[in-house]
Amino acid sequence: MAKAAQTADVRGLVRRYIPPALLLAGLIAAACAVIDLRRLGELLLAARPWPLVALLACHLANILAHVLRLYVLMDRAVPLRALYHANNVCNMVNSLLPFRAGELAMTLLLSRQVPGGGAEVLSWLFVDRLIGLIAILLVFLAALPGFSPHGAAAVSLANSWVYYVAAFGGIVLLMLVAVLFEEPLMSLARKILDRLPLGTESTLARLRAGIGGLRSLFRLRTSLPVFLLALCCWGFIVALNYFGMLSVIPDPSPTAAIFVTFLTIVGIMLVSTPSGVGTVHGATVLVLSMFGIGAEQALAVGILAHALVTAANIGLGMLSAHSLQFSIGRLLRREQM
Repeated sequence: MAKAAQTADVRGLVRRYIPPALLLAGLIAAACAVIDLRRLGELLLAARPWPLVALLACHLANILAHVLRLYVLMDRAVPLRALYHANNVCNMVNSLLPFRAGELAMTLLLSRQVPGGGAEVLSWLFVDRLIGLIAILLVFLAALPGFSPHGAAAVSLANSWVYYVAAFGGIVLLMLVAVLFEEPLMSLARKILDRLPLGTESTLARLRAGIGGLRSLFRLRTSLPVFLLALCCWGFIVALNYFGMLSVIPDPSPTAAIFVTFLTIVGIMLVSTPSGVGTVHGATVLVLSMFGIGAEQALAVGILAHALVTAANIGLGMLSAHSLQFSIGRLLRREQM
């Protein structure tokens, strides 16, 4: 029985992680076909060191700002120290596993520290990510007037803002409906759950806790400072990408750094690989090509920035995981349940 269970676990992991691995292999093969690898190596070796130090400093500043943002959003329900370590573990897990598994790890770590348990933590994380996406969308829209698109891809990117506004607006509207009509939704859920072999009261409690977390989006005293902190976080990330470009490109465009940031986020949403491998690099090459930057230079920027950020995430995550006695194996076992 134990051997059969282990075999099933292995098969489940293979089914879950083979598709991102195949996608990554395809992206690497495509890059090798169009990139001058010798030129790429020369650019990596010749990268300026001080912009890379500034890049790393911006990333660390972003981590601290994001922890403070979560602290405000969660209405100080979780101590800052615990939130800092849980956020580091989240970043580490997302650097090692696909499908945003870090959010599940963070939920496991914080679920016992809030009254609503894991459902409330997940809803808070959803609101945090949504506010962050709205903030970077506004930054992207503010940068559009100064962007002169060249090529079909650039024109498509410049015209895509309508779809993002509609998508985010629809999500916010659905959340508002859930908050305004909580009691009718709970009554409907009770009728459905009574017909199913599930714990009705416990499931309703989790649903109510989840809606309670969503409600924070519509409390201005909470959402406004969180939004301002989200803008601060994106400022650090845009600066991070700018310094990454500066390490390879003599005179990079700040607008290009904004576009790299935005398209990277969109790419990670659509294709969730561990640490955004392949997605980050592809988005960087695509955007910088719109600004007349060669593929080798653009890929060098993506490799350097991604390597430093991922190394920092894994390093800090390992320290925090040791402090919290957390293991990746525990998370993988939970995913199989």
